[in-house]
Amino acid sequence: MKKVIPIIGIVAMTIPITPPLYASCSTFSSGCSTTANGNLETSRCSGTSSTCYGFTENGNHPSVYVKSCSGCTGKNSLVASSVQLSPSCTATYYTCACTACNSSNCKSTDWSGNGSSQTRTVKACNSNCECISTTERRCSAGYYGNGITCTRCPQGTSSAGTTSITGCCISAGASGSDSTGSYRYTSECCY
Repeated sequence: MKKVIPIIGIVAMTIPITPPLYASCSTFSSGCSTTANGNLETSRCSGTSSTCYGFTENGNHPSVYVKSCSGCTGKNSLVASSVQLSPSCTATYYTCACTACNSSNCKSTDWSGNGSSQTRTVKACNSNCECISTTERRCSAGYYGNGITCTRCPQGTSSAGTTSITGCCISAGASGSDSTGSYRYTSECCY
């Protein structure tokens, strides 16, 4: 395309005008060399795709790929996101997120139990958006052991979860008596 521009005092000149390579934001099937969202988390994607976007920016015509999840693993769901490539070009892409499993419907329980041991259920959402649970055991306060076999401290007490007799302690200030008379512990005394 050429346009005739009159210039005062000079004979008219013909100056070629180059049309833009593409509109302000266009997609292509190929031709891109870099990726705009290369750090896209794809571990929950069952497949991915890339779209080539071309845009005009400061007189230049860059083009970039935008990666997107095309499907999700397990119970994960496609969630739309966007990346701004230029002031006039925003690309939409999809990630996979766990929306079905969360801290409201996949909650761990507190420690509970009477006697020598306690249990709790620990729950967490896995990468397939499933709530997975495990049971943990520990000895109650005043006992020591592995949570399955718990032994009462011979004297004093222990914190819940103590695994060794060395965690059984008599508190400073505690008193007692034996054949020699009465006594008081001036500091904590552990086995």
